[in-house]
Amino acid sequence: MIEAWQREYNEERTHSSIGNVTPLKFIRNYQTGAQLTQEYTSSAVGQ
Repeated sequence: MIEAWQREYNEERTHSSIGNVTPLKFIRNYQTGAQLTQEYTSSAVGQ
């Protein structure tokens, strides 16, 4: 029962402190942004 609550809280429930998205979506958005930043800086350095 505790594991189910913990999974729901950490993976499915939206959190106002991170923009009313789920923690998983927040992590995906962060990773995508970091990847785009890395690609941009790598291409700028290569010019």
